[in-house]
Order: sequence, then structure tokens, then C-alpha cells
Amino acid sequence: GTCLKLNLSAFQLSPFKCNVILNLIQDLLSNRFRLGGRNDKGKCNHKELINLSTYKLIHFRQKTAFTLAEVLITLGIIGVVAAMTIPTLAAGIQKQKIETQVKADYSVIQQTMRFMEYDDGGFYSLKDHDTAATYEWFKNNILSHLKVSHVCYNQAGCWHKPNVVKDLNGAKFLYDLPAGPGLNVITFVHPNGSYFSLDIWDGLASLKDRFGIDSKVNVLLILIDVNGAVKPNVIGKDIYIMAWTENGLVPAGADKTSQEVRNNCLQGNGYWCLKHVINSGWKIDDKVWRH
Repeated sequence: GTCLKLNLSAFQLSPFKCNVILNLIQDLLSNRFRLGGRNDKGKCNHKELINLSTYKLIHFRQKTAFTLAEVLITLGIIGVVAAMTIPTLAAGIQKQKIETQVKADYSVIQQTMRFMEYDDGGFYSLKDHDTAATYEWFKNNILSHLKVSHVCYNQAGCWHKPNVVKDLNGAKFLYDLPAGPGLNVITFVHPNGSYFSLDIWDGLASLKDRFGIDSKVNVLLILIDVNGAVKPNVIGKDIYIMAWTENGLVPAGADKTSQEVRNNCLQGNGYWCLKHVINSGWKIDDKVWRH
């Protein structure tokens, strides 16, 4: 009269082995046996040799733990995934910060130059070689409207050293001098950490060819590295070119077509990328960032 039961508690089984046994039991039950206690006549069915409820009780009460090998494999997988994803996430965060800072720095210099013009501090009569007059103009008309952490008058210390700044083709900037990107330049560090470079530009023909800006008067060529000494220090990624002209502040490439600007930014040296960023809603093209 008593049905035979198989008690699995006598075995110390891993979850994997338990699952194998469970699958085997389910296969046996589906093909040969029936669940239940006694048959319709009240007698024990001797084919029902396995009580599945006993197994399930053991399965949930069994103490399980990861083996050392399983832990090491899991940590290895986590490490591989982290190595693949963390650099991408970090690059995306840096890109977003630069996009925000580009717009902020552009606004800072635009407001400063407008205040300068309100004060009748025009510079259009200045020449590139008028060093003393240019410095005097900067002190009287820019520093009165703009806070700076440090100023360098045609001296090193407020811009990158030579051969640090590159364009999108990997070449150094056209005017890469010890004092900064130009002759008789004024460079300064903003309290937010950005590097600024100001240079009186009176070569109007070269201005249009190299920087895509058409002007009939001298302009103030401006370069901004929006994150200062932090890399990548590449024109078109974190360094942008603009100019103050008779039409106000304009980005490099302002007088070029959208397609010309796009070609320069995605396939050229990147000098006109600020215009492309503005056209894209102050967003850096992913192709440029991965360049």
C-alpha cells in the first residue's frame, strides 16, 4: 500500500544538475507516468515512483552559491563590456559639454564686442602691425566689458604651445607661433577655462579664401578653445574660428554655401566647422567627432 518516493535531499546538486534532472523527470512523466497518489480504485499505482513535489521542495530550499570560476567569468564579462562602453559614454559626455560651451563662449564674445561698439571703440582703423595701438584698444575697450583670468600680449602662456593644435586633417594650424595663432596676437584665459585668441586681420583676400569670410574692412579674427588645455585641441572639435566684421560676429565659413561648409567640416581641415555647428542647432556632427 505505500507509494515509493524518491527523496533528492540526499544529493548535493548544483542548480545546473537539478535542471537536468528536472528536465529528465518531466520527460519521463510526459511519456510514461502520471501524477497523482492512488488510482481510481484507491490502490497505489506502483509506476508512480517519483514524487515531483519532493524535488521542488528541495529545489527551493537548497543553498546555492557561485563557484570561484563562475565569479571570475562573470567579472571578466563585466570588464569586457565596460571596456567597450565606458570610452564611448565618456566621449559622448565630453561632446555634449563642448557643444554647450561653444554656444556660451560665442555669446560671451558677441556681447563683449557689442558693448565695445556701443562705446565707440571701433578697431577698423587698426593694422596688424600696430602693436601698441592694438594693445591699448584691447585694454580700454575689451577688458572693461570682459572678465579674464590671465592676459598675454603676444607672449606665450595663454594659448597652446606650437604643434599642439591640429586641424581635422592632422596638420598644424596655419599660423602656429609661440605666442599664439597669429602675429601680434592677444590671448587670454576666461574664468570658465576657455582660451581666446584675438588678431587684427587686414589681409582681406586671404581672409575669404582661408576662413570663408568676405569683408571690406579689417576684421578681428577670433579663435576659441572651449575647453582650454584639455584635449582633443583640434580645430572643428573643440577649437573654433570666427571674426568680428562690419556685420557683427560671424563664424568662419559665413560667406560660403552650406554645402561648401559641410564639405570643409566633414572632409576638409575643419576651419569652417563653427558655421556647420550653428547650422546644426549647435550640435557637433558625429562624423566630425569620430574623425
